[in-house]
Amino acid sequence: RQEAFLKSCQSWDEAGLFETNLLGGKGFTPLFTHTMGIRQLFNALWTGHPQCLINASMFLEKPETVAFLLQRMQPNHVTGGPSVFRLLLEIMRNFPKLKVTLSKSLKYFISSGSTYNIKTKELLKTAFNIPLYNAFGTTETQQVLNSLIDPDTKHNIENNSTRLGTPLPGVIIKLIRLENQSDLFKLFVKAPFMHHRIIRGMKIINCKDKQGFYYTGDIVRYVNDQIFYIGRENTDFLNDGFGVKIPLPLVREYYTRVLEKSEHAVFLPFEENPGLALMLFVKLEKGPSGIIKDPYILKKYSILISNINHDLKAYLSPFEYQNYTIRQVSIINSEPPLTEKGTVSHYELHNKYQRPIQLLQHYKIEHPTLVQVDKQVGANH
Repeated sequence: RQEAFLKSCQSWDEAGLFETNLLGGKGFTPLFTHTMGIRQLFNALWTGHPQCLINASMFLEKPETVAFLLQRMQPNHVTGGPSVFRLLLEIMRNFPKLKVTLSKSLKYFISSGSTYNIKTKELLKTAFNIPLYNAFGTTETQQVLNSLIDPDTKHNIENNSTRLGTPLPGVIIKLIRLENQSDLFKLFVKAPFMHHRIIRGMKIINCKDKQGFYYTGDIVRYVNDQIFYIGRENTDFLNDGFGVKIPLPLVREYYTRVLEKSEHAVFLPFEENPGLALMLFVKLEKGPSGIIKDPYILKKYSILISNINHDLKAYLSPFEYQNYTIRQVSIINSEPPLTEKGTVSHYELHNKYQRPIQLLQHYKIEHPTLVQVDKQVGANH
């Protein structure tokens, strides 16, 4: 609703974020089909300063055009996930004159829509000597926390989590402690610019509690009056590095024919590209246990996935196809690590397979344990 976006603008204005030397100048984000992009549009109308909206796919398909537009636009601030900033750094490496221009115009970087990334922060600091601030929001609430409001507080990093910032004017945060946890909480939000109702299937539902708070599904740590992000309570969706929310139940439905042949599946976003990587745990009667290098087995699974992708392309929108489909696969002949209760231990899984996961998240990397699905697209058609 337009009223919600206008109230968000009012909140930003009262917080001082629209001052010209902060976020009131010319901005850039690559996600117009995201609440961040729509909010950028309303911010432009509110402040009278233009916003540059370039789809992320153009960075890969038409880098010369992107470089030209950014050279002309000379944005003052950039908002997005880690992959947005990686693309920005890559295009500057290929077009050195652009770095000279942007080094003069850029003042602020805001990480939003995805988990704050320390490596990205360090790369931006080296390239521009500009800190990477953090902001938190959801599709349902819009942006509700921003560390730029109180920049004197340093970005403290605790247990791979980052301070989410101060609530914007009008925002109320409620924390409910997790059972048997001293400092871990469920995050609830109440704001004048959040959603009214949610459409789920053919139903319109109210997801707020009696006091009007919405549970975001996120777990946070609360220490010394600061909120630090920990992660999602459930794996109902993941945010990729561009800030795109990927609904995992829907993705699992797309790839039922693959998942029914497996013990467990881990969907991973790429660090610098749209789309998904898949780590698949299977139980094969023959062959050694561990990460599979057999080209025949890898090709068998990749052809199955590529043919599913071929069918999906016929009815998914270009945006959905680009972001919701599997492009790279690694297969492990083993059960996933389990907890004492017999459920998958995500901590142990990510710890044990840290290196394979890092490889998977780099698109089109050449490695004997990986296979690129798009090389097999339409293989049986």
